[in-house]
Amino acid sequence: MVDPTSPDSRAESTVQQSVFEGLFVHVLEARPGTPLAEALRRAGYDVSRQEATYPRHVWIASLEAACRVAYPQLSQEQAMRELGKSLIGGFFKTFAGRAVSLLAPMLGPEGVLKRMPRFFTMGSPGTQMTVHEEGPKAWRAEVRDRYVVPDFSAGVLETALEKAGVVGQVTVVERGAGRCTLLVTW
Repeated sequence: MVDPTSPDSRAESTVQQSVFEGLFVHVLEARPGTPLAEALRRAGYDVSRQEATYPRHVWIASLEAACRVAYPQLSQEQAMRELGKSLIGGFFKTFAGRAVSLLAPMLGPEGVLKRMPRFFTMGSPGTQMTVHEEGPKAWRAEVRDRYVVPDFSAGVLETALEKAGVVGQVTVVERGAGRCTLLVTW
């Protein structure tokens, strides 16, 4: 297993184009010539010439650019959570996401949480996630990645729970270099 905090892991840490497309094209509607598209291009993502995968640092720079342009009134943490919430809806509009969207309501919250490590890895192969049940309607998730974004991950989980049919709350309980821990309740 690769340590996501090691310098050698950067070469393996990528994000799939469908994740970029889902958030930036389908949800935030970054079109060539718009301020958001220009900010994303400077970050390394050109909406008019998409690639199959992007280095993880381009993903992070693109998220930061989107926070500044799309949510200038929010703190960085709040903006990242909003982007995380938006990602699921946008991802479900992509080809890869449609299949996942059909499963969520049938799986329920526990089933979705059990599968989240695979979903995170699908979108970003360098990311590792573990989840475990702590009690009734309470789970703990740990995300490991050199470029982990705790509030973004929390937003993704909150919206995934909504798609599974419950209103949940995700609290960032630990932030660390290359990892974060989230408490998921509903």
